[in-house]
Amino acid sequence: MATAQAIASKLIQRDETLRSLRSDYERLWQDIANHVIPRRGEFTEKESSGAERNRHIYDSTAPRALELFASQLMMLLARPESQWFRLEAVDDKGVPRRDISVEGSQWLENAEKQMRAVLTSRPSDLSIQLHTNFLDLAAFGTTVLYVDADDRGAVRTQAIHLSEVTFEEDPYGNPSTVYRRKKMTPAQAIQAFPNEDPDAVVKNFERMAKDNPDRDICFLHVVFPLDGSMPAIEDQLPRDARERARMADAPFASVWINSDDHRVVKAGHYQEMPYIISRWYRTGGYGNEGVRQYGRSPAMTVLPDIRMVNRMDQTILRGAEKLVDPPLMLPDGGLVSPVRLFPGGLTFSDGAVTPQPMIPPGASRIDVGDALLQQKQQAIRDGFFISLMMTPDSPVKTATQVLQEVDERNRALAPMLIRQQTELMEPLVQRVYGLLSRGNAFPAPPAELDGRPVRVSFVSALSSSAKQEEALGTTRIIEALLPWAQVDPGVLDGFDPDEVAKTVHAGSGAPAAVLRPERVVKRVREQRAQQQRQAEQLDQLTNAIEAGAKVAAATGERSR
Repeated sequence: MATAQAIASKLIQRDETLRSLRSDYERLWQDIANHVIPRRGEFTEKESSGAERNRHIYDSTAPRALELFASQLMMLLARPESQWFRLEAVDDKGVPRRDISVEGSQWLENAEKQMRAVLTSRPSDLSIQLHTNFLDLAAFGTTVLYVDADDRGAVRTQAIHLSEVTFEEDPYGNPSTVYRRKKMTPAQAIQAFPNEDPDAVVKNFERMAKDNPDRDICFLHVVFPLDGSMPAIEDQLPRDARERARMADAPFASVWINSDDHRVVKAGHYQEMPYIISRWYRTGGYGNEGVRQYGRSPAMTVLPDIRMVNRMDQTILRGAEKLVDPPLMLPDGGLVSPVRLFPGGLTFSDGAVTPQPMIPPGASRIDVGDALLQQKQQAIRDGFFISLMMTPDSPVKTATQVLQEVDERNRALAPMLIRQQTELMEPLVQRVYGLLSRGNAFPAPPAELDGRPVRVSFVSALSSSAKQEEALGTTRIIEALLPWAQVDPGVLDGFDPDEVAKTVHAGSGAPAAVLRPERVVKRVREQRAQQQRQAEQLDQLTNAIEAGAKVAAATGERSR
């Protein structure tokens, strides 16, 4: 059986192999970073933290479009102050359950509120990390978000730079094994691994902290599925029987390796994948082993235009400088003092020599270059979908026209948003839900939800429109049948009033708190039925008394 150190060496070698396979991608990412988002360019060019990084940018259209794209995508998917996700109870096949009581719905709603409070709190910092994530998504097409809980149970998120991470996919195209390089100082390493073997780990880091406290220690964090695909590692890396038993019920194993001495520092497990990887879109296809898993980005699509506008901007600036401060032409051999071009400068000549501008007025057509530049700038904005995400300035329109435009934009954005909901937002919410559940942050669920699966649904313009359409369609058919119900009330017998009410409630976006619990509804209906029975009995008794009085009156008249 291979030793832990030998297995660590194999994992380090695998990470290096994956990096060598994506070398072309790294050059592309660096080129994009230089032109679009210089502060995230750490792939093939290493800069000091305070170095000036905008030397490749002459036109700011692409960086501004990138930032606007990331902001709009954030507002579409996870607006901080809104209810951007919901929890739904589903059966074992993933179908939403319609038999959930009001108590169950209220428990799920309270869990949603608690999760949103955690995600918007300072330790989580989700809004800032998601915005950075979306910047990377628009630029590089692949992003990595790390979600975990610290020693105190606080949920923390971090947008990981793509240069730190390589990953592999399962047969279905889902990220399965993640390799992350991370540098720590000795003091940070002691804090990160406080419970490990002091002779092998902590004391070594303490010695480093005394000798050189500012040195960087390189670590490799590997997270892989416990599905039998890496049996040697699964059998060897857990430190003792207790950890092995814990890992047996966990779908993912975790290994921290000191890359300097190839020593396993820590082995553990995860119930969910902590590294959430999303792609803008993928090309797929055969070949390109080791890089098929990486995504393509809007910045890659418009990179030729980005390069072009930077060149055009330089050309137009040179043309403008020639018009503002034109070069002069002097005859050879003429008597002239040094040409003084500063304001108020005097240049002396013998009278026969007159400096002439080399570019006659009107010969330099800056307007042509400016028109072409604006076309390319608009192409860049369109490449980042700015026209779809923002309402353009236009003349006054009717409400119907506005709704139609909004619907068209929603349909155009749907494929992009759905992919991010599937690859990024759903694993994020499921991970946070799992962390809080295992941390006993939620109250005890009702029996109908205890141990049952819960699915994440998203409240966006797309999903809201679909549910609103269901509610609107239900309302329309009832309204259409009401006139016929006056002729024949039986036309409404095929509709379940409770299901109609649930459908309209789901489409309205109203909270579950407005609904009565089923036991209360049952009691109210029983009381109503009892009141109706009492009223009927009273009517029957009244009618009987009236009938008896009439009979008595008639009998008395006959007796007389």
